[in-house]
Amino acid sequence: MATLSDSVSRSGLRIGDWVVRPDLNQLSRGDAVTRLRPKVMDVLAFLAARPGEVIGKDEILDAVWAKKFLGDSALARAVFELREVLGDDPQHPAYIETIPKRGYRLVAPVEPCQATAEAPAAGVRRRGARRPAVVATAVALLLVAAVVALAMAGRRGSSAVPRPPARIVALPFENLGAPSDAYFAAGVTDEIAGRLVAVPEIVVISPSSAARAAGSRPSPDEVGRELGVDYVLGGTVRWERGGGQERVRVTPKLVRVSDRTQVWAAVYDRVPADIFSIQSEIARRVITEIGVAVNGRAGALSGQRPTASLEAYDAFLRGNYHAATIYRSEADLRLGLQMYERATELDPSFATAWSATARVRAILFHLGFDRHERSRAEGRRALDRALGLDAGAARVHLDAGSFYYWCERDYERALDEFSLARSTGGDSASLRSAEGFVFRRQGRWQDALRSFEAAAALDPRGWEVARELGITSLYLRRYADAERHLQRAIALAPDEPEPYGTLAETYWGWRGDTKAAGAVLAVMPRPREARQAWWLFWQRVYEGSPELALADVRRGAFEVIDGSENWGSRRLLAARALWMLGRTGEAGAEFGAVRRELEPLIAERPDDFTLHSTLGLCLAGQGRRDEAIREGRRAVELVTSRGDRVAAPTTVIMLAEIYALAGEPQAACAQLGAALRMPGVLSPARLRLDPVWASLRSRPCFAALAAAPEGDVGTRSRS
Repeated sequence: MATLSDSVSRSGLRIGDWVVRPDLNQLSRGDAVTRLRPKVMDVLAFLAARPGEVIGKDEILDAVWAKKFLGDSALARAVFELREVLGDDPQHPAYIETIPKRGYRLVAPVEPCQATAEAPAAGVRRRGARRPAVVATAVALLLVAAVVALAMAGRRGSSAVPRPPARIVALPFENLGAPSDAYFAAGVTDEIAGRLVAVPEIVVISPSSAARAAGSRPSPDEVGRELGVDYVLGGTVRWERGGGQERVRVTPKLVRVSDRTQVWAAVYDRVPADIFSIQSEIARRVITEIGVAVNGRAGALSGQRPTASLEAYDAFLRGNYHAATIYRSEADLRLGLQMYERATELDPSFATAWSATARVRAILFHLGFDRHERSRAEGRRALDRALGLDAGAARVHLDAGSFYYWCERDYERALDEFSLARSTGGDSASLRSAEGFVFRRQGRWQDALRSFEAAAALDPRGWEVARELGITSLYLRRYADAERHLQRAIALAPDEPEPYGTLAETYWGWRGDTKAAGAVLAVMPRPREARQAWWLFWQRVYEGSPELALADVRRGAFEVIDGSENWGSRRLLAARALWMLGRTGEAGAEFGAVRRELEPLIAERPDDFTLHSTLGLCLAGQGRRDEAIREGRRAVELVTSRGDRVAAPTTVIMLAEIYALAGEPQAACAQLGAALRMPGVLSPARLRLDPVWASLRSRPCFAALAAAPEGDVGTRSRS
């Protein structure tokens, strides 16, 4: 750092009880030595250069990050890491004090370290005088070592094999109140499970698996055997509203699966404001009954309130009920966002409500429900607010990682946030899945599979994890694995349409099997919605009936399909069907109408590759060759610059279709060959099936691609 002299960098600083070596990024106290990330050490060194002085956030950001736009989140994260290492309490700081709305101040005493090397011994007499002290010290050290060795031997003798983590599942607490209070009972369950997840000695099965296992009301031991757990926590919740004083009654019950013994039960009858302490008390008692010492993370399960406003907490739980995951409908996600924003209005210091707001805005952006820059900026501001309020909360870091992935496509930063979430809040299925999403985008396919498999172990009845394993296997062209995972997802959640469509894609790519795909799509729920209509359209096309596909599309109730990898619309599908039918004049008119719809969207979202790909296709359909190719290439460049290995094959295939429409068969074959070398949904069988490539079928280059061997690309390509 420019703010520290070279002599200080060489000799280090003493800050409180810690010795700091900025040149080595080291903090040490006693025998403990900890290395910090360079930027984190830079923040500490910058504060140490001006001890006792309040330094503004902008000034620190400018000095450490060279004025790179980051908001407050990077600085808040660095301060959080410093406090973790130093053991500092932000409420009663001994090292770094937060000055609200201003910045930070180093409050610990700071001084340069003095050289400690001893001068050479002078004379026999001096050496002799020191000998008794040296001998005494050596004897003392030997005695200490002997005591430690005996103690360790005693421990080994009493427990030769380390105790495996206890496995527990928290069944959804039954709502005994009004039906409209179901969100509250679900929230109580999730909060207790979240506290248990933070304890390393306990493995907690995801509440979603618990909910599905509890659907038919089996006995706790049946649930335990099905999910492979040692303990089952269940109970009831009743919120008695109206009348005189409101009451919340929670009755937890812990059952040991091996002998079906109820090891603990209790009744908590309190005022609603005590719900935070009830949740913590239940978690602490469960930990004790399982036999885990209540210390470390377990000891942190205090009754700390995430908000001082019960009304804000109620809104937050309603938000969780509607928008807990990316798999919810647009209507649910928007309702959840409304609830989270209501929570922040009621309590502007509610950190996890702010981070949840950012997460849902990122989901809406990623899925194409709201791609306006205004919404993304609102999400960024909400996240900065959350990190500024509580940079130590695991939930905040999990939401931050999701935001950086879904909204910013900053994959490394997302993984950093997930790592911080794990270090502060323990492991969970949602965290493992989130890492799997990012690994997949980075092209780290084996890491993605391992992450989703780890998520499946923590959420064995989660259809979402089964679907992600299916999609990953489909991209790797491991079709038998994809079929197995997707069939399981359908069995677990028969009312969810996504696994049906992905299984149909598996059959198209595997063997060009329209019969098997058609059987799956025939029983797919909600077939008139946009994404489902897209699968049905291509099924008709692959069956050789583009005229039926066109008729279905024209009767469709949807207008736009705006996804994370492509943009489409009802009119675009109609244009493609008309082109396949040889009605090129009508197709050109439809392509022109879609192009006019796209132009204002591109003006607002100039770096959205999905729009450029679709615009290129429309221009090609109108005979505007050069403009079409330019837009298709622009889309490929945008995806390549972001390192997005999931979207890459989609843009390359779209560019191939643009070349085919523009009368450039060799260029089209070259792009199809590139797509086949990438993990993705394209396969030789699907090439043979798809009439989009009718103009290429007589070309030797296409015949070679269509005759290529099928199979796993996992070991052939890292793209």
